[in-house]
Amino acid sequence: MLRRLSLVTALTFALGAVGAAQDPAPQPEPQSISVQGCLQQAGDPPTYTLTAADGRSFRVEAGESVSLAEYANKTVEAAGTVTTTEAGEVLTATSVKAVSDTCTP
Repeated sequence: MLRRLSLVTALTFALGAVGAAQDPAPQPEPQSISVQGCLQQAGDPPTYTLTAADGRSFRVEAGESVSLAEYANKTVEAAGTVTTTEAGEVLTATSVKAVSDTCTP
């Protein structure tokens, strides 16, 4: 009886530990940012990458009422929120304005 109780207790703790290990880590809150750099377009459907002067790179997604296509291959200032994913940093742009009609990535 005592042996059975010890076995049940051990299994309960083991299953609890497995369940706790599977809980996803909390995601950090998105950070507001404004960054200037070269906005490049690639692929079909298009994807956009913003490379800042300091070498930092962001995948850019258009927020509500923001069009990225007109700013492709230009130096821009983009503002929005940044989240970090397994693939890197993602900037969800809430505003974009051209700084120069050309850029060098």
